Amino acid sequence: MWARGTSSSARSQPLRDAVANPEGAGSALAFLHRASKGNMRYLSSGCTAEAALGPQPQGRYQVRNRAYRTAPTASRGAGVAAGAVNAVNASTASADASPAVVHTDVAIVGGGPGGLAAAAALSRVLDPSVRIKVFEAARGYSEAGAGVGMHINGLMACEAIHPSIAHTLYDKACYSLCSYQYDDVTGQRNAGGTIAVDRTGQMEATGHCQALMYWNDVRESLYEHLPDPGMVEFGWRAAGCQALDTAEQELLSGAAAGAGAAATELPWGQQPYHYELRMTRQRASGSVGGGGAAALAAGEDGGEDAEGGEKRREAGDPAAGELMVRAKVVIGADGYFSRIRRELLGGTPPVFSGMVMWRGSFTAEELSSGAVPLPPAAFGAGASDRAASHRWMPAGTGIAPGQGRVLLLFLAQGGDGIGAWYLQNSVKAVQEAGVEFPPAGAAGGVGGLVGSAALARGLAVNAHLPPDVAALLAATAPERVTEHGLYVQPLDSVEQGSWTRGHVVLIGDAAHAAPPDGQGANLAIEDAVVLADVARQHGGVLSPQVFAEWEALRQPRVKAILGDTKYPFPDRMAAIQASSFAQLWAPGDPGLPTSLPADAGSDGSSSSPGSSGGGSSGSEALPSMEELRAWSRRTIRAIVEKRLAEVAAKGAVAQPAGEGGLQGQGRGQAAPIGAAVGAREVAGGR
Repeated sequence: MWARGTSSSARSQPLRDAVANPEGAGSALAFLHRASKGNMRYLSSGCTAEAALGPQPQGRYQVRNRAYRTAPTASRGAGVAAGAVNAVNASTASADASPAVVHTDVAIVGGGPGGLAAAAALSRVLDPSVRIKVFEAARGYSEAGAGVGMHINGLMACEAIHPSIAHTLYDKACYSLCSYQYDDVTGQRNAGGTIAVDRTGQMEATGHCQALMYWNDVRESLYEHLPDPGMVEFGWRAAGCQALDTAEQELLSGAAAGAGAAATELPWGQQPYHYELRMTRQRASGSVGGGGAAALAAGEDGGEDAEGGEKRREAGDPAAGELMVRAKVVIGADGYFSRIRRELLGGTPPVFSGMVMWRGSFTAEELSSGAVPLPPAAFGAGASDRAASHRWMPAGTGIAPGQGRVLLLFLAQGGDGIGAWYLQNSVKAVQEAGVEFPPAGAAGGVGGLVGSAALARGLAVNAHLPPDVAALLAATAPERVTEHGLYVQPLDSVEQGSWTRGHVVLIGDAAHAAPPDGQGANLAIEDAVVLADVARQHGGVLSPQVFAEWEALRQPRVKAILGDTKYPFPDRMAAIQASSFAQLWAPGDPGLPTSLPADAGSDGSSSSPGSSGGGSSGSEALPSMEELRAWSRRTIRAIVEKRLAEVAAKGAVAQPAGEGGLQGQGRGQAAPIGAAVGAREVAGGR
C-alpha cells in the first residue's frame, strides 16, 4: 500500500517500467494488485492495452464486491492484461500523461440493466475469445433509487439468459396483494380505487408474474451472472466517440447502408477496430444526469444511477483522467441522453415531458426500528392492509395515474411497511412552488439531483400532501433520494436505421426512452436477449446485418407496448402476455440441474435451485430443454407462492365496512397486469 503523500508519478513508475519491459509482466501485475488495495478501486480485464503487458498464463485480476482475487485464464478474453485502465487509475493526477488506449471487440457503454443484460446474453452466444467490456459511469453500484416494476416479459427475458437470474429476482421481489388509492390532499381512501393483482392467474397463463424489484437488485442479479465481473469498468463515462475508417463513416452517414448490411462479416480476429471512444474518469459530485439506462454514480458521498440518472464531471477535466477505447462493435446502453446516439447515429435528443419525478427508499433496519412514520390512513388500526401498496392522487382522478401528479408507496420486501416511493408532479407545479427547474448546477441542465437538495425540493413542490404522508417522505435518508426531469423519445421518431447503423446499435432507453410506466427496464432486457439470439443465428457475429434484423424485430414490438398508454392497456397487455424468447442456455450449463426427480412435477419443493449443478457428471442423460424449462417454472411458482403467503400473513387486517378493500373487489377479480400500480410500479427505475 502506498503511504499518504506519495506522488502519483512515483506510484505509476513501476507500471511504466513494465510497459518498457513486457517480459516483466508478471511483476507488473503483482504491482497492480498491491496498488489496487490502496490507490485503485477497480481493476480491468478483457481489454488489450496498446502498451501490452503480454499474456498472463497464471490468471488475471478482477474485482467482485471489492474483494480482489485471481480468475482462471479460461474466462472470456483470457490472456489480457490489466494495463491501460489501471495506468489511468494509478496516475490520474499526472498532468503530462497521454490518455491510455485499450482495445476490445465489443464495447457496451452503460452498465444499467440493459448493458448488463447485453453482456450476460452475448457472453452465452459469442466465442469465449471475443472480448466484451462494459463501461459504466457510476463508480460503483449503490442503494440509491428505489424500485422498478418487473413484468412478465422482463422476467421471462431474464430466464432466457439463465433461469437463476429470474429465480433470484423473484426471491428478492416485493409483493403486494392489492393497491389502495387515496385523495392526495385530504388523505381519505377512495372506496372505488382498489386494484387487486392476480399473480396466480398470471403464472397459470404465462409461467411468470409481475413484481416490484429494488433497482439495485436487478443490476446486481445481472452483474453477478456475468462470466467475469471484471468485464465491467466502473467510473468511466463516454465523453466522445468517432468512426476510425472511411467505410464505417459512410455506413454511419447512410451512404452505404445497403451495402454494409449485405457485406460478409469477417471473423472477429480479422475485423478492424471501427470506433474510438474517449472516456473520462468520474468522481463523486452532488448532481446526477437526467436519466437513461446507465447507473447512478456512487462515491464516498453517496450517489444514484441513470436508468435513473448519472453523476457528472465535465469531459476534458485532466483530474478526471482519460481513456481511449478502440472497439470493433459499440452497443449504446447509455440512457435517454445517449452520447452514442447523438454522436454516432446523429439521433435527436429526448423531449422533456413537462413532468418531474422524485424517488426514494427505506432499509429494512429503518422500518424495523420504527424510524419511518407510516401514515395512519394506510397503516392505522382497522384501516390497514400490510399486504397492500398505496397511491395518492388528486380527487376525481381515474384508476390509473396517467401524466398527472401522483405518489406511489410500495410494500417492503417482507411486508413490513413501505420499502420504496415514487413521487411525480408537473414542472408548472415546481415553478409555482418557487423551485427552480432545472436546478442550478444540475448536470447537463437536465434537472438531476441526489441527496438532501432533491428531498427538500420534492417536499416543497408537493406541499399539498397530507402531513403524515409528507412526514414519511421526510424520513427518507437523503442519500437515497433522487430527482429527475422526465424525458421521452417520441414513437414517431422510431424508424428503420434510427437504432442502428454500421457496427453500432442502441438498446434500452438509448433507443426508445419512454415514461416510467414499468416497461423501460423490461424492454431493455428484451433488447439484449433478442440481440443475442439473432447473433447466434448468424454464427456468433455482430454485424450490420445482424443489427438490421434485430431492429426489424424490435421496433414493431416496442411500438405496440409503449404506444398503448390508456388504461386498461389492451394492446400492451396482449403483447406482454404473448412474450416468448429463445433460451440462451442449454442442458449441462453451470447452475442447471443435471438430474431431476422422477416426481418433479408433483410439487415445487423437488425443483429447488439447490439441486443445480455445475454441469454434466457421468454418463447419465441430462434433462431436456423442455424438462428444464418446466423445472424453472415450478421453481418460480414455489418462490412466488411462498413469498405471497408471507406477505398475506402479515397483512389482511380487518377493515371497516365500505373501505373498498379486497372484500369489495374480490381477490379473484384482478386488474389487468400493468393496471395503475402495475403500470407505474417503477419507484426507482424504468
